[in-house]
Amino acid sequence: MAPPAKAPEIRALNGVRAVPPLLLVAFHFQEAFGYRGPEWWNVSTGKGFIWVEFFFLLSGFTLFYVYRLQPLASLERRAVRDFWSARISRLYPMHLATLFIFLGMEVVRRWMIADADGIPLLDVAAYPGRTAETFVSNLFLVQAWNIHDGLSWNGPAWFLSAILFLYLLFPLILFAMAPAMNLRALVAGAAGAVILLVIADTSGRGLDVTFHDGIYRGLGAFLIGAMLSAAFVSLKREHARPLPEAYHSLAQLGAVAGIIAALLYAGPARTLADLAIVAPMAALIFLLAFDRGMVARAATWRPLMILGEWSFAIYLIHVALIQGVRFVRQTFYPPPETEILGAPFQSWWPVLHWIELGAVILLSVLLGALLFRLVEAPSGRLLRRWLTARKPAAA
Repeated sequence: MAPPAKAPEIRALNGVRAVPPLLLVAFHFQEAFGYRGPEWWNVSTGKGFIWVEFFFLLSGFTLFYVYRLQPLASLERRAVRDFWSARISRLYPMHLATLFIFLGMEVVRRWMIADADGIPLLDVAAYPGRTAETFVSNLFLVQAWNIHDGLSWNGPAWFLSAILFLYLLFPLILFAMAPAMNLRALVAGAAGAVILLVIADTSGRGLDVTFHDGIYRGLGAFLIGAMLSAAFVSLKREHARPLPEAYHSLAQLGAVAGIIAALLYAGPARTLADLAIVAPMAALIFLLAFDRGMVARAATWRPLMILGEWSFAIYLIHVALIQGVRFVRQTFYPPPETEILGAPFQSWWPVLHWIELGAVILLSVLLGALLFRLVEAPSGRLLRRWLTARKPAAA
């Protein structure tokens, strides 16, 4: 039997992955050190947590698109095993690398306090969330499965925990929805929208839920993304003749404008208004999938494509750098009243704030590239080869 055809690559969706991690870096930096920019920047950056929805939507869209015609859609045992192996190989190398980076940071922190206070290392109180119990749950990537009362170790890794949950469910989701748009896919997408609505309305934090109900937040957006992918596949099949380039450009620019308008004017963060941002995000992913139009062409710019490859590593390493900024502030910055170039040091804070943010973004990109090349790519290949190794057939 001939192997099933491989889905063509959607280049625009690979390139567009480059942008959300940088916006999440800015969001976490601003949350950690306060919002010091103009109002439009503070308002839009303060809703940066919603860019996680972009990745849940994109994951649902791309996985359905890639696997809809594969044996996985029939729940073939080997296909399910190979899918889980491939996904685990994608998640674990970088997750383990950054988890042990945070373990090293915790050891150094305790050693410095123990040395300064003259007490045993093990008597130093743990940093909030960094306990043996949470380390084990992080090790197995289940820390966001409603078992803890806070973020722990590398906070952004809650997203990986939710994604692992979705990967485990995906064969069943695909079996129910494949191969294209149908009533089951429509019901799944509607269920995803209801899940997000309920979370935004009842959580008290809008869509900004992580360690508690983060898996359901992910499921809602993931189902919407998969439904949009089913609609895309059906539309491409039924209308093989492409629309004029200008139509795609106008639709994509409209979706981008919708995201910007929702960030600035839809209402306060962590309320039902969060949903107003998710809608144009989902629309943009759907429109970019056609790989035509001005925004889609911009997303395939070579530097963005490369940055998209590094995006996973950038996302996982940036909080360590933000904590590094806090350490530098506490250790090396002079007292606020110290005069620097004829002005008290505290008067330089607005300028330093932007310098620090720029440094964190730049270092996140550089370290992300390094971790991608030295850890994520080679370790992922080795782990995938090991997990999918087949025993030789019996004689």
